[in-house]
Amino acid sequence: MKILGLDPATKFGWAVLDGEQIVGGGTWKLLWNKQPADEVLADLQWRLEQVKTRFGALDIYAFESARHMPINNAKWSIAVRSELIAAARLWGFKHDLEGLELDIEEIKRHATGHARAKKSMMVGAAERRWPKVTWTDDNHADAAWIADFGRATLRQQGRFHEGQNEGFLTGLIED
Repeated sequence: MKILGLDPATKFGWAVLDGEQIVGGGTWKLLWNKQPADEVLADLQWRLEQVKTRFGALDIYAFESARHMPINNAKWSIAVRSELIAAARLWGFKHDLEGLELDIEEIKRHATGHARAKKSMMVGAAERRWPKVTWTDDNHADAAWIADFGRATLRQQGRFHEGQNEGFLTGLIED
């Protein structure tokens, strides 16, 4: 199973989890303050297309919800994140991919055992979990944990089953 984890922000983290391994990822610096919003969103969709081209078929994408951001974040940040999420959702819809919206505190708890984990704790946990990966920054590590928690969530929901290869999703289409 291949899951694309997305950490939507102006420093946009992404990671591809294939089975248990992170096979690609990094951080994109989106020039939100230097380009019109529609150009930034088009750039994000182009980058997502490049990921799909490079890593092949994806089973699902998962992202950190803007709804669950801490109260001290600036309103513009919530607005920017919401627009980035909307662009990612449209891209996913175009490719018939389900998007899994995940709570930030649950992601942190999954990664570190602490719902209020600091950035350094998230990176340290990623370094221990995937020691062969070179982490570009905390956004990249967060995206990896988002993908991993997405996989765990699907398992918990009974929608992911181990197969001979990587597994498959069930229950995506309601009858």
